[in-house]
Amino acid sequence: MKKFLIFTLLLSCVHLQIVFSQDISCEVPKGPSSQHIFSILQKHFSATAKQELKFREINSNPAAATISTEFKTFKLKRKTPRIGEFPALHRPKWRKEKIQLKAALKGRVLTVTLNAHAYNKRDKKWHKVHSTGRYEEAILEGVLTESLEGLHGKTMGNPIASVDNNTEKLKNLQPFMISAAYISIREMKTLVVDLTDKKGVTHKVSVPFLGAVNNICNAIHAFFSRFTTRDLKAGVPASYDFYWAYAIAGDLMDGMHENQVLTALGEPDEKLKVSKKKETWIYRTGKHQRELMFVNGELRISENQDL
Repeated sequence: MKKFLIFTLLLSCVHLQIVFSQDISCEVPKGPSSQHIFSILQKHFSATAKQELKFREINSNPAAATISTEFKTFKLKRKTPRIGEFPALHRPKWRKEKIQLKAALKGRVLTVTLNAHAYNKRDKKWHKVHSTGRYEEAILEGVLTESLEGLHGKTMGNPIASVDNNTEKLKNLQPFMISAAYISIREMKTLVVDLTDKKGVTHKVSVPFLGAVNNICNAIHAFFSRFTTRDLKAGVPASYDFYWAYAIAGDLMDGMHENQVLTALGEPDEKLKVSKKKETWIYRTGKHQRELMFVNGELRISENQDL
């Protein structure tokens, strides 16, 4: 029996963007400074560029938060690509390929790019090569998982975790530190996050790459739908104190503050602005969809609403 959490969220917001497989962008977690993120990027970028792709030169610019390799050109054997997929041309004669790897951190968005071109002797032109994203994703996975380590936060939405080979549902607003995060490929590719409590007990929360969670960016997004670094009680008026016990237990009550709903259920898959005062939150689990209405940031539950 699997001893890890399976998020079955069908995320409507895709956080990994691929443009002709040349650029892969992902938002990095809030908390670590840009300088810290860039130092992590330098390490994982250099490892992939030098060990996997055999680049020799790494040009790093911390001030601009950019890093790149030189262009590397090599002859092709058997006219097959060493990197990526060649474009479909009529009877091409591929002779050589050139590649360059680069990355940039702008604000909280990290973009990794593999520029690849192949030379066709028949038309004497260089053509763009379709990257598979393998090397770009390897860099992103290394940077994003390491950037989680050391973050402090609290649980929401009662996530399930494994503790000493036993599965348990975590209490909401329970404080943890992320002591480790990594990618596991034992049974299926999975993001594993170790949450350590004040007593030093480690709880493993796992997000498998399943369904809409098909890359590291969406896996990180799914994890933070059940874990927050914000203080959800801050700014909530004392008049709502009655509802906190229900929120911590994962229950909903009419009149709850939106932060208490976040505590009970976690982040919704989608938020729709109905009017200036009204907003709908949508939670999806498989084929099931739950819609919640908020008026001025307060939950409104109708008598016939099925929760």
